[in-house]
Amino acid sequence: MATMTFYRSLRIRWTRWIMPLGLIVALFLGWLWPTPGKYLDDTPLQSICIIVIFIISGLELHLESVRDLVRLWPSATLGLLSILFITPLFALALRHIPVDSFVILGLGVFALSPTTVSTGSVLVAQCRGNMPLSLFFTVFSNVLAVFTIPFLLPVLLLGPNSGVSFTLNPTDILLQLTYLVLIPLCAGRIILRPITIVRLWSERHKLFLKLFCILLLIIIPWMKMSSSITAFNKISAAQIFLTAAIGIAMHLSFIAFNWTMALLCCFKPDVTKAVVIMCSQKTLTVGFAVLASLPNSQDGLYAIPIIIGHLVQLVIDSILASRWDVKDKKSARSMAEPTELISVPPA
Repeated sequence: MATMTFYRSLRIRWTRWIMPLGLIVALFLGWLWPTPGKYLDDTPLQSICIIVIFIISGLELHLESVRDLVRLWPSATLGLLSILFITPLFALALRHIPVDSFVILGLGVFALSPTTVSTGSVLVAQCRGNMPLSLFFTVFSNVLAVFTIPFLLPVLLLGPNSGVSFTLNPTDILLQLTYLVLIPLCAGRIILRPITIVRLWSERHKLFLKLFCILLLIIIPWMKMSSSITAFNKISAAQIFLTAAIGIAMHLSFIAFNWTMALLCCFKPDVTKAVVIMCSQKTLTVGFAVLASLPNSQDGLYAIPIIIGHLVQLVIDSILASRWDVKDKKSARSMAEPTELISVPPA
């Protein structure tokens, strides 16, 4: 039993870190050997990868537990507001930071994105957070973001201080996100999941589907890096470190706001964990889908801040979830220890 628990824990930790390692390898591969990725970037492969990812995400959605969230409507509502409207306001601050336009647009798109599809839920499960609430944030933020991003992006990111020269049509972005995100997600949940054979197969091969989605997600920045290699070679190491520093500041500000909100609202510990992690994380996939709709040939350059932001949030939240887990285990052990009774000799 202990061996099975050890291997299960090892597998969870391994699958958690395979995506950031894969993203780093993809960036280096696209930098060192750009020819294959540059060729594939001229094909519809990026759109196919995003569509398949959201079909699988829809197939794996368990909406049964969401019905039990009626009593948690305050935390669910405040969390959605934080994900979709409050944390995106960081994009306004980016416009006043003296950095290159690719950093402003990349991290700005990342700030506007909904919460992660799987990474956040894994961390919430690790620290014994409220899983139905984390699932609620995943489903509804990714669906609603299709309708909020097209109208928030021009307002928050484009302006005299943004350094971004092109214009955006909200309708074009809305249509792009609808067919890349919303339709595949609904198709996986409404069409494929009710098919018993498909549902049972997906439940037996969860690890395979997770790794397959990670592979598809890694392919996108590899192609983008390859196609933007000329522009990337002009970026200095100082710009990369500055982007990482801004990404750290952005994610820590998200955590600080969501944690403060949870404390002021007196949420229970498991609800607080779900709110802090899920409402502070941003997903790569929707960010890449937004970049695909931008009228610019250097969208691969804009993808680099998104990747850096994702790596930063994964490291920070993994440390946070681990500390919560250790704290809970210590508390459980102290509660389980029997109190020593002082024996009184008989008279």
